Amino acid sequence: MKLSISKKNNRLPGGTLDKPQKDEKLLVDYYDSEYVEPKPEGWFARSLRKRWNQLAHFLFEDTLLCCLLGVIVACISFTVDISYEYLHYMRRNVFEIAAKTDVLLGCAFWIIFMTVLVALAAVTCKYVSREAVGSGIPNIRVIMDGFMLSNFFSLRTLLAKIVGLILTLGSGIPIGKEGPFIHMGAIVAMALSKAVPKIRGASIISRQGRDIQNILVGCAVGIACTFNAPIGGVLYAIECTSRFSAIRNLWRSFVATTCAALIFRYANVYMVPENIGDTILSYYETHLPNEVFVVAEIPLFILLGVICGLFGAAFIYLYRKIYLFRKNNRMYRKIFGSSYDISFTIFMTFIVAVITYPDGFGQYIGGKWTLRELLSDFISNCTMSGFTPSQSQCSDDIIYRWTTDATTYNHFYALSGFLVVNFFLVLICIGFAVPASMFVPTFEIFPFILACMPLLERLPFLEL
Repeated sequence: MKLSISKKNNRLPGGTLDKPQKDEKLLVDYYDSEYVEPKPEGWFARSLRKRWNQLAHFLFEDTLLCCLLGVIVACISFTVDISYEYLHYMRRNVFEIAAKTDVLLGCAFWIIFMTVLVALAAVTCKYVSREAVGSGIPNIRVIMDGFMLSNFFSLRTLLAKIVGLILTLGSGIPIGKEGPFIHMGAIVAMALSKAVPKIRGASIISRQGRDIQNILVGCAVGIACTFNAPIGGVLYAIECTSRFSAIRNLWRSFVATTCAALIFRYANVYMVPENIGDTILSYYETHLPNEVFVVAEIPLFILLGVICGLFGAAFIYLYRKIYLFRKNNRMYRKIFGSSYDISFTIFMTFIVAVITYPDGFGQYIGGKWTLRELLSDFISNCTMSGFTPSQSQCSDDIIYRWTTDATTYNHFYALSGFLVVNFFLVLICIGFAVPASMFVPTFEIFPFILACMPLLERLPFLEL
């Protein structure tokens, strides 16, 4: 049998058996008549093209990206605030209706409402993204140092963070939202940073340093949306999330935080419903007179600093002891487990709900009111020392809110009880398997000084 050799597709000696690619370019013969040698680009054209690329890079990646980052994070912040304030509004109104019908019915609703919301938040974080648990600030510091964590900037983590934070804050447990907002801002910044090369093409390569700077801008935007303070957000992001920051990146942070603050402010004015319009405000507005303090009050400020420092040291020490106990105690690990603390979260939420029940022990610690309302009372530039009319006298609503005895109008016990009880409740609640932060809850050390004001007003050189 003879082998038949086809004349088609004859291969040259030394060739390969691979099929030629369709997009494979053939070498052009220099002596071919159709070949035209490209003209060299002049210095003016090269300079113009370089300046145009820099201008497009500045307008698109820097300015537009910063503005878009501020707008998106502000919209997320506004959505979260509206959602959990609606939950607070529903909890208070339904509780009052249930308590008027039956005391046990009101107590059952208060406990079940808080427990179910926190349980849903913990389940969401467990099955959607476990990276959403906690504040996220320590993880961001690790990433800023060059160690990338998997799934920490994913959209699943952002979704779990938003849903978990709404449910947790809506339940009324004493935790803050500052850390989760920083994490959400960093996630949005990283998502936009990854989307920019796909939009503008592969001609300009994004560097890792640019991504780190975008994360820093996202952290600043998260703080700006929480406190409505653009400059403070930038300074905090530089101080607490990175060891170094480029000076040329500051203006990008200011542009993003300013856009976020403006969007958040206009949304409060034109989009907030009337029933919760007084609660969606900047965190927290202060109105100080021309004479903020007198010289005689300087010792009080020194005493405030000493007491806050001691309470802060005690807070860190006790939190470390609680963490080590939960990690190493065999009995605790046998009851609640060691992998994921959903059972501990639900159990302690039940205990917190029982303690803060308004018609029980909660009436002595302001259990009916939200953390935002309580702290707005504390930073009000007024005194609770009595009902004597004066220019610095607090309103009747604030005084009655912290009065446990209607005959003596003594607010000392309510403020002291709020300080002691919430000091330990915050230690427990910030360890839940939900998005949480402890910045604003730790501000409650300040009521201790307010509780001492009735004693200090007896001094002849102070007019409180």
